[in-house]
Amino acid sequence: MSTTAPGVIEIPVDAREAACIRWSNIQIPNGYQLTEDGVYLNETTGKGESAPKLLSGPIWVTARTRDYRNKEWGLVVHWFDIDGMEHERAIPARRLHEPRSSLPQELAGEGLHIVPGRERLLITYLGSYSPEIRISSVSRIGWMDGQVELPAYVLPTKVVALGGATTVLFQPERHSPSSLSLHDKGSLEQWRRFVATPCRGNPLLIFSLCAAFAGPLLKWAGLDSCGFHLYGNSSKGKTTALQVAASVWGCGADPATSDLTHIRRWHTTANALEGLAAGHNDGLLVLDEMGSVDSADFGRVIYDLAGGQGKARMNKDAELREARFWRIVFLSSGEISVREKIEEGRRPARAGQLNRFLDIPILDQVVMETNNKTPEVFVNELKRACARFYGTAGIAFLDRLIGCQPDIQSLQHAIRDALDRWTQQLTDGLDLDTPQRRSIQRLAVVALGGSLAVEFKVLPFTVLDVQHAVQRARDAWLGDDGNLSEAQRGAIALREFLLAQRARFLDALADHSNNGGNVRDVAGYYNAQQGVFLLTDSALREACRGFSTREVLSELARLRMLYLNNGEGRFKSRHTIQGIGRIQLFGVRRELLEHHPEDGKSSGFQK
Repeated sequence: MSTTAPGVIEIPVDAREAACIRWSNIQIPNGYQLTEDGVYLNETTGKGESAPKLLSGPIWVTARTRDYRNKEWGLVVHWFDIDGMEHERAIPARRLHEPRSSLPQELAGEGLHIVPGRERLLITYLGSYSPEIRISSVSRIGWMDGQVELPAYVLPTKVVALGGATTVLFQPERHSPSSLSLHDKGSLEQWRRFVATPCRGNPLLIFSLCAAFAGPLLKWAGLDSCGFHLYGNSSKGKTTALQVAASVWGCGADPATSDLTHIRRWHTTANALEGLAAGHNDGLLVLDEMGSVDSADFGRVIYDLAGGQGKARMNKDAELREARFWRIVFLSSGEISVREKIEEGRRPARAGQLNRFLDIPILDQVVMETNNKTPEVFVNELKRACARFYGTAGIAFLDRLIGCQPDIQSLQHAIRDALDRWTQQLTDGLDLDTPQRRSIQRLAVVALGGSLAVEFKVLPFTVLDVQHAVQRARDAWLGDDGNLSEAQRGAIALREFLLAQRARFLDALADHSNNGGNVRDVAGYYNAQQGVFLLTDSALREACRGFSTREVLSELARLRMLYLNNGEGRFKSRHTIQGIGRIQLFGVRRELLEHHPEDGKSSGFQK
């Protein structure tokens, strides 16, 4: 029969013996007792007798934390859960002073027994510690900022550094479940054998794997965040491509079957998406099912994700809180393109959005080579492997990346030189505008990540495999009609306007003396003899729907579809309208109606 006191959770014998050793050198705050049974508050009865009050299971503080600026102080808290397993977490000190702190609920969720109704007493106990030990902390994962000479990458449970000499703890602003999905299971060799090797012969799967290694390179390459969206009606393969990428850093289980997966859903709030981005800083954020996200503000969401900074917000005292920052590669999937999703919200897709978040169309199945298995068997085996072996490839990649150069400056120089070479290789012989070249650079960092992973013996491929996969992604992106320049898409918008609003153009050859202003909503005139639409300023702005009218007019001039008679450099032309006089309008030739720059596009990811 158990002799445990009422309200006390009994800890296994082995853990009891270890417990006293763990806090034997810790100065327990006055007025409290810490035993293998838990934390007691020393109280006395009205008769002066001691009456210890149980607050929780064993929990104690070993050190204080602060960042490199001597700010963001916190506590290193240890506790035993109900099964006797020890936990450790760095907790911001400010959380002890929140009016309605959720900290006790979080600790209880991680196995600490807390007596109901005594949560505030527990927080007071934790805040009463005064440890002398100081440990550096960071509030986000990724490369350490501040006064560091050697590169060091912080993960939730470890720091990857040269020689493993850096002592630092991850101390998120709040409990970060998304960051906790960054963990490993199995060995690197198992991951290479059961996840990476089956991807041979499947360019899109190889591309997805390469993209997973690109995030840690952004800082040294001097690049902003960027994303790649795999879309198409194909029902098999897109989520599998996300799973193999996710398995590089964490659990690659299918999000439809597991809550532990490193793959997240698009269906979330803008604030939560900021938290997800910050929680994957300098790494990979994988988002599935774009169709589930609200299209109303989707264009702004893309700018926010790629911009790397969250909204500035005020606290309850009207003080500006520090904004979140991140650098990430985001990999996404869905049935429709980024452009189509933005336009669902009745807003035009801008080149700045589409060149930051590249649409990669898929016309056929993602899986092409199945190693003599049926596609269904192959995909199911690969999916199961992603849920069994994961997280080791990312750590191995970081370890070898950090060790390949003697210091930060050398690493940055080597990364940028290699990126320039890949960019040159991927742009050779292509007629691209400046925004498109910047987009190719984002594909180049994927190629660089993959080639380094091959060099580091993390990926079991050749550099030619990586080159082929990224070139296929490049060709698919270039072949997508969403990849037109802003000026080209503005010209298409103008073409659609002319086709849809033909009735709003009056006959330029008729006498308009007696119109008397009765004609409403006129967009301009049409000269049938010259085959020219004559648009007013307001009609042109309406037709271009938010695109730069100057860029659209320049594109029309380049195509020789702009009627010009008013001197070099002038986009307006002079026209005589009977009954009105000689006026200046924008003359657009009828040939624009038959101009289709989006035709002839095809996906690179097809058999």
